[in-house]
Amino acid sequence: MSKRMTIRKPAKITKPAAAQTALQKFKGRLGRKGTAYGRAVGLAAVTSKKSTDAKEKRVDQLFDLLLIITEAPKDILASPWHLLAEVAPVIKAAKVTCKAAAKKKAEAEGIEGDALKRLLKGSTKGLKDYMPDMGNFLELVNVDFESARQTVTLQPGRRKLVWAEASAVWKTELEDHVSAIKMPTAVGVDVEDPRRKFVLGSDYKKTFRKDPENPVLDDDGNERVNVVFGPNGAKRSTECIVSEQPKGALYDEVRETLLELGDLVSNNNDFVRKSETDERADYPEFILPHDGKVDIPEDARARFLGLTLKQYRDAMPKKG
Repeated sequence: MSKRMTIRKPAKITKPAAAQTALQKFKGRLGRKGTAYGRAVGLAAVTSKKSTDAKEKRVDQLFDLLLIITEAPKDILASPWHLLAEVAPVIKAAKVTCKAAAKKKAEAEGIEGDALKRLLKGSTKGLKDYMPDMGNFLELVNVDFESARQTVTLQPGRRKLVWAEASAVWKTELEDHVSAIKMPTAVGVDVEDPRRKFVLGSDYKKTFRKDPENPVLDDDGNERVNVVFGPNGAKRSTECIVSEQPKGALYDEVRETLLELGDLVSNNNDFVRKSETDERADYPEFILPHDGKVDIPEDARARFLGLTLKQYRDAMPKKG
């Protein structure tokens, strides 16, 4: 007679009590600093026109917040999605605190009616403007933790952290991603001045051709398009020869020469920003969602628990 076969229940996939305690302490510190940061942004929205102190305090609070992020439990730091899931709701809550602080300060200064509405509507702009930089910081934490931590730690002999210097370091990973793109993109070389180059983009056929399906060719078989450039009120048009260049190489070239481009600054700035935004979309684990909600993918949850994806799915309660 065979022994009755016993069915082993899936192991409970939770972290040890000590790890849970460490996580809760981190959440508490992060939440409190997030509140302080939101309040500083709100006050700066009301007083920034009168004083630079409020703006500097806002930046100081953000540096403090980023430093706390580097002090997350090691298992959280090792999983970009889990770190994002801890940070995102804190930033969402900071926006609420920001508006409340701005409203209280504005009312105390006698601001009311439509002026108050406009102020509150724009009160979180300072916070939103920094979110892409924070996402870049989260990526650097994942790729080069020590470098990330050094950018938010005051070094001996220095009185203050400098935002422009730090954010430039955080952005290096994103810049490397864009630089590596081999996909071709269209550029227009000015016929009258070949030194002048315009970024036309991958969808230039719709934007620059009169008929998207029928290019205008010169006697040498080169496609030509008219490009309008220059600031509002002083727009000019020039004829360009269309060619292609790898997007990454063009991105590097444009960034290096941006300050020398004169009337082309707007066109090329747009290209740089769009290239970075498009590439960042391929790394959602480093994008802070505006609603503060993060849906951690199954594979990231499995890795966090030291399981294969199959083991993780087997351990999950079956639906129905």
